[in-house]
Amino acid sequence: MTSKRERAKQYRAWCENTRAAAHSNARALALGLAGAALPIAQTYDLGIVLNPGERALHRCPAHYAWRGTVMWTTHHAQLLSSTISRDHTRTALYNEGVLDWLITDQRLTTRGPNREVVSIYWSAIQGVTVDLTADHVSLDGADDYHGELTGPAIAPIAVAAVACCHGPDALLDHPALLKLRTRLMGPGAGGTSPVRLPELPTRGRCRCSSR
Repeated sequence: MTSKRERAKQYRAWCENTRAAAHSNARALALGLAGAALPIAQTYDLGIVLNPGERALHRCPAHYAWRGTVMWTTHHAQLLSSTISRDHTRTALYNEGVLDWLITDQRLTTRGPNREVVSIYWSAIQGVTVDLTADHVSLDGADDYHGELTGPAIAPIAVAAVACCHGPDALLDHPALLKLRTRLMGPGAGGTSPVRLPELPTRGRCRCSSR
């Protein structure tokens, strides 16, 4: 039986290998957004229909959380057997787990745990925060939307968010993508074939950090 320490070691190794493969895929995606040829990302198994003219760019897993409102009612006893009801609200992050995301030139889209289609359109995003060191991308948009995508395979989503929200030229100077650009300009750069992500160890599975 594999020990807890050995499972943790296997998971750390999986994260490192997944991150390295994701960075290679992100660099290939950046070149594709700049005009290089990209392999076609299949969508049939997700059951997601592309919009007219929409181009599928890449697929990768990421943990998804989104900000919503929690509502509840409290009842307070008063004199003469009467009660007063008060409504309360607060914001909270709803975690949807690790989802298989399709990246297109129009949106991020996936099937949620309830099998409903989730689509985050780039045109509705008003703020993008990328931290590849923390494997984290957050998106803020209309109607107080806030979503967080995290995990070691996040780099292609980061590249797409920067390019589609700020424009392709942002790939050249956005500070959050510095480590990707350094590799692109180094020896051996090039190639647009996607790198397969390593399989998650079968025992002691851990989720990536934080809909």
